[in-house]
Amino acid sequence: MSSEMIVQAIELATAAINAGSVLRQYINKREKNREEINQANIVSLAVANAKENTDFSDSSMVDVGWVSEFLDAARFVTDENMQVLWSKVLAHEFENPGVTPRRMHRILNELTFSDMQVFQKIASMRIALVSDYYGTNAPVADEHIMVPFSDTDRDCEKMGIYIEDINELVAIGVIAYSSDGYYITKVTEPHPLIYANGTTFLVLKHKDDEIPIGHILLTKVGECIARAIKDCAIQDNYADLVLDYMSYYRVIIVEQTTYEILKHDDHDYSVTRSLRNHRADSGINKHD
Repeated sequence: MSSEMIVQAIELATAAINAGSVLRQYINKREKNREEINQANIVSLAVANAKENTDFSDSSMVDVGWVSEFLDAARFVTDENMQVLWSKVLAHEFENPGVTPRRMHRILNELTFSDMQVFQKIASMRIALVSDYYGTNAPVADEHIMVPFSDTDRDCEKMGIYIEDINELVAIGVIAYSSDGYYITKVTEPHPLIYANGTTFLVLKHKDDEIPIGHILLTKVGECIARAIKDCAIQDNYADLVLDYMSYYRVIIVEQTTYEILKHDDHDYSVTRSLRNHRADSGINKHD
C-alpha cells in the first residue's frame, strides 16, 4: 500500500470515529431530553391530580431523599399508563408525607401495565366488617382485601385472575399469598355485619372468633399503591362469591335490610338503620 493510500485510510478512519462520537453525543442528548420529559410528565400529573391545597413546596414534610430516589427512577418510565400510576403515588406521598415505603420506586419499576390491571382488580375486592352497630357508640368498620376463591384455579379464574398472575405479583412484592388463608381474628361481636360490593350481610355464625378473608393480602407497598389509585369495577356477583366463600368455611351469613352499610369515597363507610319507616344515619370509624 502506498503512503498516499495509508494517509487516506487514516483520514477515513478518523472521520468515522468523529462521526461516531457526534452520533453518540446526539443519542445521549436525546435520551437525556426523553428522561427529563418523563420526569416532567409525572410531576405535572401529580400536581394536577393531587388533592386541593397539597403542599408541593420545599417546606412540605416529604423526605428529600425519597423524592430524589423516586424522581431519579421516574426518568425511565416511558409508558404513559405507568406514568399516571407513578404520578398518583407521588401525589399520595405529598398528600400524606411519610406513608410511602422507601423501596416503592424499585417495586414500581417491576410492574407492567398488565400487572397493574390485575393488581387493581384484586385491590378493589374489599369487604368491611362492622361491629357494635346497634349501640350508642359509633360503629367500627374493619376493611380488608378479600378475593373469594377456595384455593383452586377454577374458582380464581371465575374472577378473571389467574394463579400465574398471583405468583407474579407475589414475586414483585405487592401482595402476599397463603394457601392456609388469612383471617380477621378476635371477632368478639357474635353477629357482625359484612359489607360486600353494595350488599350488607348479617353473620349468624362464625367459628373461634374468626372470619376468613381469603388467601391474598396486600403488602405495605401494595396497600400504599392501592390507596393512591381508584378502585375499578368488579364483577356484579362479587357479593354472591363472598357468600359462597363464607359458606365453604362454615361461616353462615345472610343478606338483610334492617341495617345497610354504605361505602363512600376514600374507603369511608356509614351505616343506616330502618326504624319505624325512618332512616337513622350513623358514621363509622374505619380501622384498616
